[in-house]
Amino acid sequence: MKNNLPKITLKRDVVKNIDSIQMYFKYNDELLNIIRGLKRFKWSSSIRCWHGEFNQNNLNLIRQTFKDIVILIDDNSLYTAPTIKRIKVNRKLSEENSVVMDSFIKYLEGRRYSRSTIETYAIFIGDFLEYLKKKSITNTTNRDVELFIEDVFIP
Repeated sequence: MKNNLPKITLKRDVVKNIDSIQMYFKYNDELLNIIRGLKRFKWSSSIRCWHGEFNQNNLNLIRQTFKDIVILIDDNSLYTAPTIKRIKVNRKLSEENSVVMDSFIKYLEGRRYSRSTIETYAIFIGDFLEYLKKKSITNTTNRDVELFIEDVFIP
């Protein structure tokens, strides 16, 4: 009976800095076994969906695999490329420290920290890097951190 067939909704978003296809559906043992058998998709408990790299091969695989098993594959939101929102910190940093700052923000985004946490950390790290002025982060000592706390945080 066609009314009992499940529905899969496909969405496109960035997961761990990778353009991904996300599959959403109500719990269904048959669909779960099929997806696990494909070995191209992973379960994310944080976003509560199955996901894999967005590419034509994976999209064709999903459509071919589920064409007779589901009533509808809703893929309307697949064709808008996701935007990776980057936090930019407007500071006067050395080129090396700017690279460190950008890398740190990308690391936090990859770890899926919340937007507000990333912004807060970026402000504190930006303050510290700006305090260092032209000094390289690789030459930073514990005393530099102590001075930053004494000069900036305590006052």
